[in-house]
Amino acid sequence: MRLEANRGVHPDEHLILPLIGTFDTTWIEDFIQVLLRRIAREKARLVFINITGLLVMNGDGASGLLQGMQAATLLGARCGLIDVRPEIAEALVTLGVSLDGITTAATLEQAVWRELAVRGLS
Repeated sequence: MRLEANRGVHPDEHLILPLIGTFDTTWIEDFIQVLLRRIAREKARLVFINITGLLVMNGDGASGLLQGMQAATLLGARCGLIDVRPEIAEALVTLGVSLDGITTAATLEQAVWRELAVRGLS
């Protein structure tokens, strides 16, 4: 799996973190470290986690994804999932993953427009 955090919509506040490949126990620690380090370094307040490139997500991977997102809130950042493929959505639901409080969007564009609307800028 490749992890790479890119500067996003508003460089001072947003990051995009694409996840590619198989997200399982092997990648959880790397994901959380990359996520938290980039949030701290960039002083990000919103992170779009793009999971369209995920091929497989098991229970450990889903748990690790949620742990990372929860840890991000301790640094003052909100995380949202974007580009969720049907197979991954089905896996998350089948695994019983609670997505309460997690923002999702079909595309980055939709996520950006939603964020602008929340801020009253659209």
